[in-house]
Amino acid sequence: MLTAKNIWRATQYLLAVFFIVLIVLYFIENQENIRLLAKLKLWHSLVLIALIWVVLILNAYKAFLILKSMGLANCSFFPWFKIFAVANLVNLHITQGSMVTRSLILKKHYGFPYTQSISAFTFMTWIENIFSMTLSIFILTFFNFQFPATKPYFLGILIILDFLLIISPWLIKMFTNSFKTARAKFLWAREKINLLLKAIAYNIKNFSLLIPLFSLTILTFILSMLTVYICFLALGNPISLPVLYIYTFVLIATRIVNILPGNFGLSEIICGFFSQALGESFGNGVIVAGVLRIMGYVASILLGIVFTKSLWPPKNFASTNTNGQ
Repeated sequence: MLTAKNIWRATQYLLAVFFIVLIVLYFIENQENIRLLAKLKLWHSLVLIALIWVVLILNAYKAFLILKSMGLANCSFFPWFKIFAVANLVNLHITQGSMVTRSLILKKHYGFPYTQSISAFTFMTWIENIFSMTLSIFILTFFNFQFPATKPYFLGILIILDFLLIISPWLIKMFTNSFKTARAKFLWAREKINLLLKAIAYNIKNFSLLIPLFSLTILTFILSMLTVYICFLALGNPISLPVLYIYTFVLIATRIVNILPGNFGLSEIICGFFSQALGESFGNGVIVAGVLRIMGYVASILLGIVFTKSLWPPKNFASTNTNGQ
């Protein structure tokens, strides 16, 4: 049946194919860039996968802290990490699939309310982005790094985005409440915003939660920077700390919210443009983002093979995902 959701889903996959074709055409014209992949050794790949696993564990622990603060009981960290790892694998194939998968499994195995899960994961995404952007603004403002000429523009964009992100739940609530309609999309948006606002009100004054979340965010970002640096170094192109910082920030930002399935192609092209703006080549930026995607995919599949069998959600997963997005 041809519905709006089916059309949008088909459009997403077509856009992903379009971006991938653009990347392929670029490397056909610039084959010297693709030859850099020959410099990538097995030990580089193993180190990258290990670092990706460590970051995944830390991100899982951040989510675990939020869930515990919101009432998740009878679940220790290791069972939760299995859920988190499987959901991360699903997210590579289904837009925003990780949130749905985690919520369904928590409901099935631990009786944790679906609305509470959605609220917790939305809050985690919101607060993590605010932490990362605020930290970036602080570093760009007060540390005298030799940044490229793009620093003022990047800093200005960050300040605007950070401010908009902070006030976005209330802005969207005002917008949705201004419409007196029974249309499903507006009611869905209103419900999700109300859930987020409840989570913010519940957690924002909980410093015993916010302090470890902020500390873990810094640690995961440093490890992500190390992962990106090793990848550039393996390709014979070590980069400066300022460029490394901005590139890592952009790479993470393009993987947080999936507009396309896994943001395939789109993330790589954005990283390529930022790499070029920072004084590196477009090709190197695309290659590093692509290599890290492949390493992340391998890391997720290895964990997924181990954990999926005991945790795969109920049979109504597909229908719930279709209706819940």
